[in-house]
Amino acid sequence: MIDSSQLIRKSSNFTKRWIKKVIAPTVLVAELSKVIPISDRLYVKWRYLLTFGRPLDLAHPLAFTAKLQWLKLYGRPKQYAPLADKCAVYDYVRARIGETHLNRLLGVYQNASEIPWDNLPEKFVLKATHASGWNLIVPDKARLDRQKAMETCQRWLKTSYSARSREPVYQDIPPRIICVEYLGDPDTELFDYKLYCFNGRVRLIHVDTQRFTRHQRTFYSTDWERLPFGYTYPTKNEDVERPAGLKEMISLAEQLAGAIPFVRVDFFHIRNQIIFGEMTFFPDAGFGAFTPPEWDTLIGSYLELPSPLP
Repeated sequence: MIDSSQLIRKSSNFTKRWIKKVIAPTVLVAELSKVIPISDRLYVKWRYLLTFGRPLDLAHPLAFTAKLQWLKLYGRPKQYAPLADKCAVYDYVRARIGETHLNRLLGVYQNASEIPWDNLPEKFVLKATHASGWNLIVPDKARLDRQKAMETCQRWLKTSYSARSREPVYQDIPPRIICVEYLGDPDTELFDYKLYCFNGRVRLIHVDTQRFTRHQRTFYSTDWERLPFGYTYPTKNEDVERPAGLKEMISLAEQLAGAIPFVRVDFFHIRNQIIFGEMTFFPDAGFGAFTPPEWDTLIGSYLELPSPLP
């Protein structure tokens, strides 16, 4: 016969297993943080454990994902807010590598009601300045549900991306919506090249393809040799052609990265032009999974953290 303590223990273990299966770690920790005040340190430790199944070692971090968490907490990330700000970064890029590498900025709006839909071109992109990945791509304005678009933009403006992801780099960025020129052709895939800069040096490049249908992500070395691992999304079976402007892209990324311990610099290569996309300090908030997982530690070895460690 099972006594009450055994029953409670078995029930608790069963609940934990199903919570892990049914509820994504992000959702679980986010929901808990709404009712229980959770420090940034505790949040990242909980979420790291739930995501990877191993504790986060902040005293001696080795994995890339662990070092990103360290940088969130101890790397003074707020100093990089002007570079993470999708609007303010224009000044930085202009000063470092020149105006010719900037996508055309069509407007900046404090409120969704300010967006002049009738005056915008037939194709454009809306972005939240205080977040990563909050983009609304409009290839055909005639088919756009304006009311729904306004609701989406207003929701972005009212939401703290920093609080959701515990990425302090976004915390002090004023929420705005920017409108930029639509690059490329709706019928032709536009490759997004993302260059990983470790202590000022590009060591890896990933290319996102089919982002809005069957998202694939493939990694390459700086010599454009395909690397045998995946990160967050499946890898593309076919090789991606080496971009003609690869060497220039690497040089531009390193000029923008400077002495920053880690930053990912994104570019588009279109019509023989290299166009800046954004600077990302914590890809996937530092919770992206590598396949096979040993690449997490190998890539972590590229990143030298500031000293002393806490």
